Amino acid sequence: MEFGDTGSTPKGAATRNEILRVAADVFASKGFEQTRMDDIIREVGLTKGAIYFHFSSKAMLAQAVVDEQKSRWLRRVQEEILSKNNPLEELRSLGEFMVRTVLSDSSAWGVVHLANQLASTKEHPGGASPLAAWVDLVAGILQRGRASGVLAFSGDPGDAATVIVAAFDGLKSVTDALDPKDLDAFERRANLLLQFLEQQFISSQ
Repeated sequence: MEFGDTGSTPKGAATRNEILRVAADVFASKGFEQTRMDDIIREVGLTKGAIYFHFSSKAMLAQAVVDEQKSRWLRRVQEEILSKNNPLEELRSLGEFMVRTVLSDSSAWGVVHLANQLASTKEHPGGASPLAAWVDLVAGILQRGRASGVLAFSGDPGDAATVIVAAFDGLKSVTDALDPKDLDAFERRANLLLQFLEQQFISSQ
């Protein structure tokens, strides 16, 4: 790769995206602390200079992975879910989307934990946790659902959204600890969680 091949060119953008894709898998597998830049360089098949041209440090690369995946999730949610303009269907679809994303992409929810690991280091370049974006999404759906009468709950929508996202994140973490790599167990338990949430939040009116 030539040094003039920046992310602003099609080839540079493709190179950067490939680095991010490979890095996401490596970080998900090894964790931030145990991952070395040499691991990523070896997996992506580029020179050290090419990697460092795009990302000056492991922390900057990890943050770019977090930001890219968060942006990708938000685009998909906007296109697939929020376009429904029906808070009840949006809430149901968002839950299904979160489960489907975890099952189809091994690095998807791992980016949440990557962000947490990165935030605890002195090299943290800044940036909000992806969980904040999920909480904002859910809070918006809950607020609109309560205003239209299809969702019923007391208290602040942000608090309720935080509880929902925390339940999902906690379920993923506990399942990973108890049944590592058992996607069937996660799917079964996640669907049970979605049933509980629907019973709790759907209005009987």
